Amino acid sequence: QVTIQAAVDAAFDEGGGTVQLSQGVFLTSAPITLHPLVRLVGMHGDQIFNPDQFTVSSYIKPVLGFAGGAVIVMLDQVNGGYDLKSAEQQVQSLTIDGTGVGGTVHGIQASGYVHGVLLRDVAVKNVSGKGIYTFTENGGSPFSWTFEHVSVDNPQGAGIDLINHSDATLIDVISIGAGGNA
Repeated sequence: QVTIQAAVDAAFDEGGGTVQLSQGVFLTSAPITLHPLVRLVGMHGDQIFNPDQFTVSSYIKPVLGFAGGAVIVMLDQVNGGYDLKSAEQQVQSLTIDGTGVGGTVHGIQASGYVHGVLLRDVAVKNVSGKGIYTFTENGGSPFSWTFEHVSVDNPQGAGIDLINHSDATLIDVISIGAGGNA
């Protein structure tokens, strides 16, 4: 995650941009904090009905002993220390594979006023916590997110848990095999 985080930080420092991951498995031992106006793009996100079908895929895989609450984290203005509102983060064409991570690790997590997020062609599978998780913090809640072609496959916790989240658009989204509510 050190290299990915450095690229995300650099894109944010330039006023936003795209971090393109190559094909392969990216092992992480701590969360990647996705800053406002930054897009994290892989090569392809696995889907439930065709897992591992494509040879060109990008996986982020937390390792055993992962230190943090989620693989990808989005913070509000206060916790992120941002000058402006936390908005317009994007995750595209990417798989998060939590197989064997242990502990409680969520796939994607956002807290507080984080808005205008886009998740497109994203798969979160086998995480030990919740697949996608948002909640209120610092008096604000995430809102106006768009999910397009998103799958959450067999998380041990809830599949998609949007606490106090409003104005979300979900298109072709599935949560299956969740240990909690789908």
